[in-house]
Amino acid sequence: MKYLKIFVAILFMASCTLSYAQDNKAIKGFSGGMMVHSGYQFGCDNPYNLDINSPTFGIGGCAKLHFSDHFRAGFEGYFSTAPVRDEVKSGSHNKVFWTGALADFFWKKGKFVPYVGATVGAGM
Repeated sequence: MKYLKIFVAILFMASCTLSYAQDNKAIKGFSGGMMVHSGYQFGCDNPYNLDINSPTFGIGGCAKLHFSDHFRAGFEGYFSTAPVRDEVKSGSHNKVFWTGALADFFWKKGKFVPYVGATVGAGM
């Protein structure tokens, strides 16, 4: 019952703030989503001193807040898995993880949205 009251209160406050939405708000929308990716991993520093040269596959995503008509900022993260074949038993793999903050400037040309940006972060 306690959680139901909290849920109703949050729902009420959200509906009140939506009814007073303004055009000059600080956040003008958001974008992002999940995506699968592929690449190639080489020269990896790992605790087993393996020389890993192999294709990678993984999943990742980003979430961006739009602060103006041409600027957005947010976070991204992904992980990739690379199979390790030569030096160890079959079925072994190496995982690489990355997360960071990003910012970019973008322009809309119809359905085409070119952008220039940067990411600062770390991984392992």
